[in-house]
Amino acid sequence: MNGPLSGTGRRATAVLAALVLAMVGIGAWGILGARSEARRELGREFQLETEARARAVEATLASLRGDFLFLTQAPPLRDFAVLARDPDPQKRRWSRIDNEASLLLFLEAHPEVERLTVARGDSAELVVGRRDGVPTLMSPSRTEPYETSDRERIHGTWPIDETTTLVTDVSVAGLLHLAVPSASGALRLEALRADEHRTGVGTQTTVEGTTTGDRGDEAVRVQAVETASPPEGGPKQSVPSEYSADVSAANWTPPLAFRLYYGDPNATRFDRLFRIIGRFRTTYALLLMLAALSLVFGFLAFREARRGAVLEAHRRHEARIHDLERQVFHNERLASVGRLAAGMAHEINNPLEGISSYLSLLGDELDGGDPERAKQFLARSREGLGRVASVTRQVLTYSDPGHAPLQTVDLRASMEETIRFLEARPLPGASNIQVEQPDTPLEVQGNAVTLGQLFLNLLLNAVEATASRENAGDGRWEPIRVTLEGDRDDAVVAVRDPGPGIDPAHLDKLFEPFFSGKGSTGLGLSVCYGIVRDHGGEITARNHEDGGAVFTVRLPMERAKV
Repeated sequence: MNGPLSGTGRRATAVLAALVLAMVGIGAWGILGARSEARRELGREFQLETEARARAVEATLASLRGDFLFLTQAPPLRDFAVLARDPDPQKRRWSRIDNEASLLLFLEAHPEVERLTVARGDSAELVVGRRDGVPTLMSPSRTEPYETSDRERIHGTWPIDETTTLVTDVSVAGLLHLAVPSASGALRLEALRADEHRTGVGTQTTVEGTTTGDRGDEAVRVQAVETASPPEGGPKQSVPSEYSADVSAANWTPPLAFRLYYGDPNATRFDRLFRIIGRFRTTYALLLMLAALSLVFGFLAFREARRGAVLEAHRRHEARIHDLERQVFHNERLASVGRLAAGMAHEINNPLEGISSYLSLLGDELDGGDPERAKQFLARSREGLGRVASVTRQVLTYSDPGHAPLQTVDLRASMEETIRFLEARPLPGASNIQVEQPDTPLEVQGNAVTLGQLFLNLLLNAVEATASRENAGDGRWEPIRVTLEGDRDDAVVAVRDPGPGIDPAHLDKLFEPFFSGKGSTGLGLSVCYGIVRDHGGEITARNHEDGGAVFTVRLPMERAKV
């Protein structure tokens, strides 16, 4: 074969091109996969950090709650309500001084607390707050502005006694700084609506003693931001802007439910990641160029190899055609033998089972001393043997169906014979068959043996359906109803069983070979269909409106071709 490359050279070139392409693909996949995996890992790390910060905020809120409850139960505040009503002005003055000192010391020890107010009813008795961050006493009769906005405070109310309460205002910025002192990036705390929080706890925030909830469809927000500037030359790539975690303080008064957002903390870490990945861009570009050259050489080698393969395929094609033809003929013969064997087994098995039953009954009658009854069972056994012999004769005439015997068949007699044959079998419902038939013979031209086999298969199918549905309450089986009637052109045989009926999805495939909705071989109804078709008739199946299935056979009264 002429060409720029020998066979070995073509194969070597193709293998080399494939290896280079595989290396390029693996390298690209590794770079992209490493970048994606690194981003996912960093994202998971940041989410865990956010969860940890949320738990730290919850712990800080719980600690504050404990401090507030301790403050309300300490002697100065606990006795304030009683001493405030004391007639001695000196005791009232000293009690007020003690409580002011306690509140100032508490505010000094808790920089996150912005204001403490002791109130009796709707009036303020003591107010301690911050001016320029310094704890100071404030006038209870004059409302002074807060250093933070309403949206940047967490409000709480703590009972001292039945008439006196401690009102607290906590700075969100101070709370976050206390809970997460070393956080880099932006932290934001937002209050959640009741339907947003996982525990279903409602969210409220109180401003200047007035309690407010959700306003329309907007959530009341409590937020504070601690910023950290990203380094110069930060990443230009798209990265997650923030991560979130729920913060719950159900024991706070009123209960609190927040979501903590940890925003844009990943500038420096992602920047390092992307700088490392950027170093591979030049290498990746060279790999792409090498891949393009490999594709060109690989295509040339493949074209040469393809030419040789096409010629070789043509040479092998002719040799395989003869082998395939022989295999097809052999498979067809095997399939024919298999179908014939399956049909013979199915058709011979039914009479043999009846013969076995008759012989068993024959033995019982001989032991019982009833020879007349025994002769009847012996005759029926011979009838079964005749059926088996007829099946074998049909197999022998398989190659020449034109010689199948035709005769006048009385469908009434054939049905009666089949029912007698079936009654001898130990099957539930086989002895409960009701027949409606005309008084005159119902004759067709056909094969008596195959028509008897048709009726036997239909009745066996009805008996099996009957066995799956016993009459409720009395333990008796509903009868199988057989109707024979004729008109001018056709003889009609209908077999109705009281079973569960036929699945509508199976009606179209019921007479196909090997199809069964009961787990059987699926040959019985297929054989029935073939017998009816050979007699020039038709067979149909439907579900009766009162339950059960009805199989209807129509056979022409005139001579049928078998």
